[in-house]
Amino acid sequence: MTRIGLASAVLTAAFVAPPGRADPPTPTRLTNDGLVKMLTKLGYETRALGKTSTEVIVDRPGWQSVISAHLSTDGTRIWLDAWFVTVTRPEDVPAATWKKILARNEDVSPAVFSLNPKSKRLFLSLAVPNEDVTPAALRKEVEYLDTQIEKTQDVWKLANFVPPMTAEGRKRLDPLAGTWTVTEFVDEGKPLDSEEAAGFKLTVDGERFRFVKGEKTTIRSGQLVTGTAGGKPTLDRYTTGGSVRGIFKLDDDTLTWCFSAGDRPTRFAGDEKTRTTLLVLKRAK
Repeated sequence: MTRIGLASAVLTAAFVAPPGRADPPTPTRLTNDGLVKMLTKLGYETRALGKTSTEVIVDRPGWQSVISAHLSTDGTRIWLDAWFVTVTRPEDVPAATWKKILARNEDVSPAVFSLNPKSKRLFLSLAVPNEDVTPAALRKEVEYLDTQIEKTQDVWKLANFVPPMTAEGRKRLDPLAGTWTVTEFVDEGKPLDSEEAAGFKLTVDGERFRFVKGEKTTIRSGQLVTGTAGGKPTLDRYTTGGSVRGIFKLDDDTLTWCFSAGDRPTRFAGDEKTRTTLLVLKRAK
């Protein structure tokens, strides 16, 4: 036999399974419905988020986590995600915040912090192999992510994603403290009648704000930043759902605020095309 023939025979023998050895069994994979049923049987409150994703509520004394669960496109992994904040303009976030997040990735492994470039949402995610998953194993993974969410509050809290305010900005914010009742509301070009508009109130307490409808329904809450741009006083709003840029003017007890999720407005008017909202408010007596 030639050297080439001998080498070919050796290689062929190496890839021939020994007699009696069967191929490994194909792992059982959960379907989306199977995943939801298992989470429900484990006692978690669940809610459908579209056709392929499920919201999972993890409640324990003094803490609650909201996690989404869904399968990867090829079905080989179960993704558990916790969403914290939508970063409308990542470039405005202090560099120290991004450094702190990157540093904590090592601590939370195998979970990982990531910023989705399309939705601009910050997530803490955990990938679980979808192979012969048992209820006990799934509960362990959910509890692990829940624990890491609580432990990393100092990293993902909203205040970390808000640009610092100047001393001049703070002086502009102080006169806005208190409760304001809406008298005019043009929501992205669509005006509300005066009676409906009057049902909305804005409360400012330091840098914090709440925008409510009626007595109890909170529409928005978060943090305000004031400053100056183009010679006009600015008033920007930051919430976990994203941020808007605005301009404002204060005439005695009347506050006029115009803001947009896009470019900063240059005039006080609500507009559908630029998604600009106008609020005129009176200080509550």
